[in-house]
Amino acid sequence: RSLWHAYTRIAMPPLGRLISSDWQGVGRFLGPSITELYERLPLERQLELWSAAGIERPQPKVMSFGGGVVIWGTRV
Repeated sequence: RSLWHAYTRIAMPPLGRLISSDWQGVGRFLGPSITELYERLPLERQLELWSAAGIERPQPKVMSFGGGVVIWGTRV
């Protein structure tokens, strides 16, 4: 996760600026936004919410050094 943290906070904003000011904004927004989501809704809590919504056996796959999570399950 530390590699992803450094990438989104140090590398992504200036690299995005090379493309456009919009991408620079994405770079500034993305890292802090995902960190805030993990603070408000840790992965365990997200899985609980999926279960509460009727999804059986929700399974997570953490990707991109923690920058993304794919969750799946079965709804009956």
